[in-house]
Amino acid sequence: YTAERYEESLEWANRTQLEKPDYLPAWRIRAACLGLLGRIEEGNAAVSRLLALSNKETQTSTRMYYSVSIKKASAVDALVAGLGRAGLPLD
Repeated sequence: YTAERYEESLEWANRTQLEKPDYLPAWRIRAACLGLLGRIEEGNAAVSRLLALSNKETQTSTRMYYSVSIKKASAVDALVAGLGRAGLPLD
């Protein structure tokens, strides 16, 4: 994901979800990749599932969470932007 290979990251998120269907990071990455790839309808569905699993998810909470573990600021910015395009609420 941080290498900006969103199609490949989406494939890995899909693989992860086959083994762990409720794994939140995979849903975040999936939704963000879909948003960044312009696949908005699919991204909306991924965000809906993410919110069903964790109803307090927002762009702001995601930024705070990943700013600690992802040191590449542009990757965090892209993640949040992709989630926003996919329909994740700001706050």
